[in-house]
Amino acid sequence: MSERALRRPHFPEALFEESWRSVRRGIVHANLIVWVSLLPDRLVTGVHLPFNVLLFPRRLYRWLGAEVDIPLPDIVSMENETFLLQQWLRITYRTPTGEASFGLHLHRPDALRQAFIAARQRS
Repeated sequence: MSERALRRPHFPEALFEESWRSVRRGIVHANLIVWVSLLPDRLVTGVHLPFNVLLFPRRLYRWLGAEVDIPLPDIVSMENETFLLQQWLRITYRTPTGEASFGLHLHRPDALRQAFIAARQRS
């Protein structure tokens, strides 16, 4: 995903998808603006319209986890965590400079984790 799409992309091969979800890193959090897709080879998140056309720096969205494209082999773990009495799924992944992580607040976190495990076993 090199350019910001105006509309959410359609992934016919998606193993898991949810829309209008929340993302956070530390105490910085974006509520109900993110879509999530697990594809056979990567995890992709993006920001819904109109939030994707606001003047927030794209680097901020990437840092937050709201706009990422992570190859499955680079994902280190998906773990449940509680933050402010809500269940989140913490995604930890490798970067060129080490490891990074972000949290997703999903309706079906176990479904994403199971789809991830199944995709990893196939590759």
